[in-house]
Amino acid sequence: ITAVPAEAAVVDEPPKAPTPPPPAVPTSAPLDVSVDDVNDSSLTIKWKTPDTIGNDGLLGYTIEYCKDGTAEWIAANEQLTPDNHYRIRDLTTGDLLRVRVVAVNPAGRSEPGLLPEPVAIHEIGDRPKIRLPRILRSRYVKKVGEQINLVIPFVGKPNPAVSWLKDGQPVDTKRVNIRNSDG
Repeated sequence: ITAVPAEAAVVDEPPKAPTPPPPAVPTSAPLDVSVDDVNDSSLTIKWKTPDTIGNDGLLGYTIEYCKDGTAEWIAANEQLTPDNHYRIRDLTTGDLLRVRVVAVNPAGRSEPGLLPEPVAIHEIGDRPKIRLPRILRSRYVKKVGEQINLVIPFVGKPNPAVSWLKDGQPVDTKRVNIRNSDG
């Protein structure tokens, strides 16, 4: 009987090819697309990040709009935006626009997230409001001849026209210095 060494013979096997990564998949659609602000020449929209982004990450978003009743979508941004809001500028007052947001990753474009309704491009009015400071909500007493400086903030959209009256008549600008400013 002859003894055989315990070492097994080495068999050359070709190396296994690495497992390929799963194919890239576009993200899901952006969520909850909504109007943040609108005026007579611009529209600001916002949205939430898609539920599914994919392993390769998100490159950004493309915002597109078209006039209601047409099928020609116009890209609002030349470069992808990383933000979850965007202002579309230089719009025409009176236009009715449909808007969609598309997420982009290395695999391509997502399905669009759509505004549920077309948006009219126009100035949204906001009634003027006076924000009277607390100190002026009660009696304010100064001695005759003392200078007084009253700051009374007010807001409105479009900017309100301001007139200062005393007892229903314009104040005397020879006796009172009035200065109005924005902001």
